[in-house]
Amino acid sequence: LKDDIRPLDKQALVDFMKQVELVSYRYKDEPEGTKRIGVIAQQLLAINPEIASLFVTEDEEGYYSVDYSALSLLAVLALQ
Repeated sequence: LKDDIRPLDKQALVDFMKQVELVSYRYKDEPEGTKRIGVIAQQLLAINPEIASLFVTEDEEGYYSVDYSALSLLAVLALQ
């Protein structure tokens, strides 16, 4: 079911994760006091667009989103 399978450059992924900045935020339409933790998709793209493209997508309206389940795999790698 899969094709184009290639190994990832583990050191490049670890270097990427070391540069990722975690932030707290709230969405504009959420009540004050609501806090979330995450990353800013545009910052991930600025660090390394090729790696970020593994888990950052842009919709038709130009909004970015992060696939945190895929990003968490890199966090596991960085901890190894």
